[in-house]
Formats: sequence, structure tokens, C-alpha cells
Amino acid sequence: MAAGGIMGYPMKPEGAHDLAVLDLGSNSLRMNVIRVDADRTASVLACYKRMVRLGEGAFESGSLQAGPMRRTLDALEEFAEHCRARGVERHAAYATSAMRDAANGPEFAEEIRRRTGFVFRIIPGDEEARLIGLGVSSSMPPLEGSRMIVDVGGGSTEIVVMQERRALEAVSLKAGAVRMAEMLPGGTGPVPRDAYESLKARIRSDAEDVLKRMLRHGPVEMVGSSGSARCLTRMEQAFRGSEEGPGGAGLLTLAGLRKAAEALCGLDEASRAALPGMNAKRSGIIIPGAAILEVLMEESGFTAMRFSEKGLREGIVADYLGNCR
Repeated sequence: MAAGGIMGYPMKPEGAHDLAVLDLGSNSLRMNVIRVDADRTASVLACYKRMVRLGEGAFESGSLQAGPMRRTLDALEEFAEHCRARGVERHAAYATSAMRDAANGPEFAEEIRRRTGFVFRIIPGDEEARLIGLGVSSSMPPLEGSRMIVDVGGGSTEIVVMQERRALEAVSLKAGAVRMAEMLPGGTGPVPRDAYESLKARIRSDAEDVLKRMLRHGPVEMVGSSGSARCLTRMEQAFRGSEEGPGGAGLLTLAGLRKAAEALCGLDEASRAALPGMNAKRSGIIIPGAAILEVLMEESGFTAMRFSEKGLREGIVADYLGNCR
């Protein structure tokens, strides 16, 4: 770190500015602080994450609930203080499924603006998918052909077919890990196999026509991003004793996914949280996340899915740099 920076940040070069990129999903709130140099190159200065569960109760009721909104506002006020203390001049704030589907989403966005100064753009699902595809593609090696990129969020699943950095097809399914969890039997116990298969059937019905459109583009590789894919990839690696990390070359096979789903369904939530590779904060929503990925792999014919750590925030940055003046 260069001397003279703010709160441990490096000294800002002439012509540079700092940008806060915020991603408010149905499960997580994330903020990356980015240094944008005069030549439009970007570097990450800091990352923040809070599991606010904004979508909790919203998909059944059609409205954001008081508790999740309070948690989200508390986290955003904390993030705003970080930005003030570090002299961050600009922000790009995007809200996804929970906010766009809730009747009180725009009202809550205004409350956020008044309390924190963050102006959130509530983006449609196809735009979210395009940005995710852009973010993932920016970190992947060149490929002969197209990639199908899948991001399982809390309220929706975004699917996009990318040719290099160009989206050929981008859609959003109203099938996310938090939304689908509300369709499983209540409580924190094991999930009966018939309930898991019933959930898969519901997802398959919603995804069938979308996947036919995607597969017309002939994708040769499937890539997964987001927390569910990360967690399940790590679980498979733990099951087979691999020390390979989840980034880059990490693979989730269909066989490994089925094995993980079977193990998860047979356990209560506390036991799931203790499994190797599991993120304990996802133990309540990982089963529907596994069901979504299993259906998408089965229906698209892929026996393995590559994992990418990149996603929406990196796509927002790439889009911002492309339009930066």
C-alpha cells in the first residue's frame, strides 16, 4: 500500500476514481470497491458480504417483509459508512429478483436512497443474465463455440448463452434457492426423496422450453456461478478427497451432484451444515439449489459443469468500463 492512502487504501493516482459496486439479491448483499484508473483498468480494493435474506417470506406474500428489510438497511448503512470513510466517489447499485418481484420493491428502493444515498437500479431478469454472462466470460479462456452460463440465485436462476462476450440468449427463471425452499416440507429435518423429486419436476416444467431455446445455439460447455454452485463443487471435491480449489478448473459432475443431493436430503439442517465443503449459511437452501442445477444439467445433456467465481458484480464493472467517460 502506498503512503498517504485513506484507511489503508493505496494512494489514488491522478485521473483515477473509486467505485462501489453493490449487488442486492434475494439471499446475499455484496459490495466490491473498485479502483478505476485513467486508462479504464480496474482493480478490487475491498469486498464486503452480508447474508440479509431479503427474499425471506417475499415470494409467498408478494411483498418484502419487515425483518429482512431491516437487516438489509442495517447492512447498507454499514456499507455506506465504509464508502464515506474511504472516500468512494461513485456507486453502481443493482437489485435483482426479490426487489423486482415484490410489490413494495420500488418503495423500499426509495427508503434505501433516503437512508444511505445508494440509488439501486432494479434490473429485469434478462439484463441480470446478460451481466452475469459478461462477468463470467471476462475471466474464462477463449473457447471454440459458445458457453451456457447458469447462476442460481435466491429468487431466480439466470441462464445465458455467451459467444465470447456477446449474449446470444439470456433468460431468467423464477426458480431460485430461497424461492424453491418455500416449496419443500417445513422444518429443518431431512427432505423426503419424493419431495425432492417433486421439486425437480416443478423446475423441469418451468425450464423445459427455455433450455430448448438455449440448446439451439449449440453450447459446448456449461459454467456455473454463485454460491450454490460453489458450495456443491466444494462438496464434490471433498467427497473425492481433492485439494483442488473451486476456482478456475473446479468441476461439478452430474454424478457427484446426485451423490451430494442424496446425502443432503438424508440429513437435518444442522448435520448438513457440518458436511465437508458446506457453507453453513447455505444449509437451509442448498437442497433446492442442487435440484435446480441437477435439472439443468440433465435437460441440457451436460455431465459436468465448470465453476467460475465471477458473476454479476464483475459484469457490472465490465459494463461500467465500457461506458466510462
